[in-house]
Amino acid sequence: MSLVEIFLLGNFQTLFNKTMFQIFLSTNTHEAGEFLQTYLHKNIIITFIIFIAWSIICWVKLPKTITYKIKTSQQLFKSINPKITLYFFVLCLTTFAFLFGRYWYGDKPPKKGFFVEKNLLFRWEQALSHGYKEQSDFLKQYRDLSGQLNIFRTEKPHYIIKNESIVPKVVLIIGESTQRNYMGIYNYPLQTTPLLQSLYDNGNLIVFQDVIAPHTHTNTALQKVLTFSNYENAKVPWFKQQNLINIMRFAGYKSTWLSNQEAFSIYGNAPETIARHADVTHFSDMADSYISGMFYDSILLSMLDNALQENKNIEKTFYILHLMGTHMNYSSRFPENFAHFKVSDLVDNGLNTLAPFPNTTQLLLDDSQLATKIAYINAIYYNDYVVHQIIKRFHSDDAIILYLSDHGDEVYDARNYFGHAETMSSRFMVEIPFMIYMSDLFKEKHKDIAQKIQKAQNLPFMSDDFIHAFLDIMGIETQDTIVSKSIFHENYNPDRKRISAEKDYDKELKQQSFNTNMRVPEKLWLHRVDEIAKLKDFWGKYAGYEIDVHFLTSNPKKPIPYFDVGHNGLDESIGLDLSDMFATAK
Repeated sequence: MSLVEIFLLGNFQTLFNKTMFQIFLSTNTHEAGEFLQTYLHKNIIITFIIFIAWSIICWVKLPKTITYKIKTSQQLFKSINPKITLYFFVLCLTTFAFLFGRYWYGDKPPKKGFFVEKNLLFRWEQALSHGYKEQSDFLKQYRDLSGQLNIFRTEKPHYIIKNESIVPKVVLIIGESTQRNYMGIYNYPLQTTPLLQSLYDNGNLIVFQDVIAPHTHTNTALQKVLTFSNYENAKVPWFKQQNLINIMRFAGYKSTWLSNQEAFSIYGNAPETIARHADVTHFSDMADSYISGMFYDSILLSMLDNALQENKNIEKTFYILHLMGTHMNYSSRFPENFAHFKVSDLVDNGLNTLAPFPNTTQLLLDDSQLATKIAYINAIYYNDYVVHQIIKRFHSDDAIILYLSDHGDEVYDARNYFGHAETMSSRFMVEIPFMIYMSDLFKEKHKDIAQKIQKAQNLPFMSDDFIHAFLDIMGIETQDTIVSKSIFHENYNPDRKRISAEKDYDKELKQQSFNTNMRVPEKLWLHRVDEIAKLKDFWGKYAGYEIDVHFLTSNPKKPIPYFDVGHNGLDESIGLDLSDMFATAK
């Protein structure tokens, strides 16, 4: 148990909890292997060894000086009838449960969850039991999911209010774990997206500057991207809301879902579930669900070619391509010939620091961190090739192609961390690319749509409203449509709060500051800083400080009233005014 907690604290600054347990239940062997390869690094292994060694030392034979007492107590214990021992144990356990058990989940004093917080065994018991219960409930829910979703496969009378969709070919590319700030087309100093940049330069690609994801994980993000689910109607389960695939069928489109992600999930996932509603659903490998991520995304190109051939006589087609994108392990996301960028490129451009580029005054990344970052950058570079190749297949058609990522990954952008986690979310995990490609023929035939798209490229947007925006430019309106949620509509509400990972993006995540000089995890604060000297000594080592203050109305040493820094008020005051402490910190 302690080894698990060391691993979690070292990587995610959290103790074992039901969310971590549910992730463990939902993973597969290949994904788990990549996860351990990523996070079981040298410092964690060294800590494991030290902890195990110390634990063994604690179990060696005790000094001979107390051997007699030990033997005596052991003999005394053995002389007691085992039944009496059992009865006594049951009595103690029952008494404890009666006296204190009500505090586990109750609201009575000392406080709710008191023993869960204070005792390791209780906390683990709660995490395991609650995690397993919720997962079991989800399994039961998932067994009924097909039946629930099938209700939406058939169009309700008058559900489609308006259908003016006349674009013959529509494509949606869903990326994976791709943060826009590492893309050259979003002004990253290294040109990691030269092919997309060429489309932008030619005027065919519109790049949206301020789009974020609603969550930092694929499943929860795409539940909202592909359905009418969002935080405002969160009480209604996502699978009880209509999805994009069904609506496009109602509008007369044949839909084809092509995916390089997991074909079969033991515990189910939203993208795979929704994918089954397409007219044609193909995964890169159908034989074994445990090898997802083994293929490069270029495998989707031949799959797309086959689909285009099969659909050549279909009037209206809708293609959804789900990439593995830049999902970690990053070095496994691109072939060797796409290892275009080197660590030296980061160093030469001042991008080798633990801070947003190009701040060279911050801590330098070590070799391991640099290797991870350059692998992510090369994965972006390969992703540029794949997305461009998909677009290339439609460049002479009357076609529109939308590309966005489910979420992003933080890669040593402001702290010693890479990956994505809802519990420690940052703006880097939710700032995603969103682009729309319009062929020359499309722009010529649909000038009104092209103008709408160009006009909206700088507006703030969150992808949980993607379905509203998508249907708007397609000329489709349903009973669930809310025009103020479409970034392309004249009545769009740009002031809507963007709640991502349960935080207000514009007020919290976007303004988030990380002190990159911290020597200890951000969630550990220096306790009871009550003097200027202590503040100065530990400045730059801790992310936060607890300062106790008392409001004093009488003190011979200071004018009254004022906030006195100290724990015990006037009796032990050193006469330090809180304003002086703030001035020093500033």
